[in-house]
Amino acid sequence: MYVSKTVRKRLKAEKIDKLKVVSSSEIQDESSLKMTDGSNFKKSFYGTNSYMPGLFGLYAAETVIRYLLKKE
Repeated sequence: MYVSKTVRKRLKAEKIDKLKVVSSSEIQDESSLKMTDGSNFKKSFYGTNSYMPGLFGLYAAETVIRYLLKKE
């Protein structure tokens, strides 16, 4: 089952209808598209800087902490 489908089902079961998300509006550079032989079930992927996923996680954590601090 797809991860997003599972997450939506669990959120619905918990009656959570609003969710904050972290996303990027950055447009990918076409030169960062890498092609594969398809043996890993992917024909292509975009490369990323090694620190970018961690930065998104920190930003998400910051958003949650700021929300919780305002709430109290």
